[in-house]
Amino acid sequence: MFLTEIEKMSTIERLQALEKLWDSLCNKEEIESPEWHKDIL
Repeated sequence: MFLTEIEKMSTIERLQALEKLWDSLCNKEEIESPEWHKDIL
């Protein structure tokens, strides 16, 4: 999907696409946080 196609989408369509993208990331194997994240926490 190109930026021009995304810009043509309504706000609702963009939010739905964002939700699907987020869900697809959450269902993947856990991504290791960098060491500096641990230092800050």
